[in-house]
Amino acid sequence: MKISRLYGKKIIGEGVEGYVVSVETASGGKARLMCADKNEREFYLDLQRVKKADEHAVYVGAGDISGNAVNNDGERFSPLRLGRAAFDQRGNYLGKLAEATVRGGKIARVKIGLKNYAAEEVIFGDVIIVRGLKKLKADVCKNGAVLFKKGTPVTRETLERAADAGEYVQTTLKSL
Repeated sequence: MKISRLYGKKIIGEGVEGYVVSVETASGGKARLMCADKNEREFYLDLQRVKKADEHAVYVGAGDISGNAVNNDGERFSPLRLGRAAFDQRGNYLGKLAEATVRGGKIARVKIGLKNYAAEEVIFGDVIIVRGLKKLKADVCKNGAVLFKKGTPVTRETLERAADAGEYVQTTLKSL
C-alpha cells in the first residue's frame, strides 16, 4: 500500500469514522495513522488493521482515542511527510521523500529522489538519514546450495534466516 494514497481518505470501521490526517512512524518502521472525526477530534489507528484503501479506507478493530505522540509501548512517533529532505550519513543531499510503501503495518520501502531504499536503511526525523547497509561480499552456501547471493543487504531478516539455517557466523563474516 502506498502512503500517498492514504492522505485525506475517509476511514470507515467498527465504531471508527473520520479521515486520515497523517501517517506517523516509529523505530523499526512501525507506522500508524493519525485521523480526525467529524468534530476534528484526533485519534490513532494501527496501520496494520487497514484492510483496503480504494475510494475510502476500511479499518478493522477499535482505534486509540488518546491523541498522544507516544504509544502504549512508550515508542515516540513522528509524522512521515512526503517531500522531506533526505541525506546520507556524510551529509550529502539525496533528494526528497517521494513515496513510502507499507507491508504488514510497517514501512517496508521508501523512494527518495529516483532511488528506492529498504526501511532498515532509513532513520526518520526532522530530516531523513539513509544509512548504508552492509552487503554480502560473497555467496553464503550450505551443503552446496546458495542461501544468500553476493550483494544481498545484511538486514535483521537476513541474519534471522541465516541463524535458522545455522550459518549466522558465515553470513556476518562475509559482510566484512
